[in-house]
Amino acid sequence: MIGIVLGITCFCIGVQNSYLYTEVNCGDGTDVFVPIANSMTAFIGLLAFKQGHLAWNAFLHFLFTIVMIFYNLFAVIDTILMASRWKYWAENPRTEENWPKNFQWIDWILAIVLLVNLIVCCILAGIHAIYHRDFCGWQRRRDQRSLINNRETRSTV
Repeated sequence: MIGIVLGITCFCIGVQNSYLYTEVNCGDGTDVFVPIANSMTAFIGLLAFKQGHLAWNAFLHFLFTIVMIFYNLFAVIDTILMASRWKYWAENPRTEENWPKNFQWIDWILAIVLLVNLIVCCILAGIHAIYHRDFCGWQRRRDQRSLINNRETRSTV
């Protein structure tokens, strides 16, 4: 939600104060779309957590998380490039207020927030791959121990 608020604020401030330049800060939409998509992925994750007996929800959350890794990677790169473009204008401002310097700081903050989202998505995809898909074999070993214990209990009865 913080990313959505920052992205919309960045766009509104950019529209209001970039009239002297050839581009609008946060005008390409990545700073608004990607946090909204992250929120949808989190909502699907909440559904998957609430309905743990359905494997389909967990798979959808995993799928959306993988897609969001690519979206977040694109958004981080785009925002860093936007900050570097505003760095040029901050060194040669057209007014006394030097809005490009502010735009540069806003873009760096957005890039950091999106980078944190990217890291969280990578961690969630890793947890899903290890735990839910049982890549380490923990659940198979637990099931084997449970079967052995059930056999032993039946044979003693």
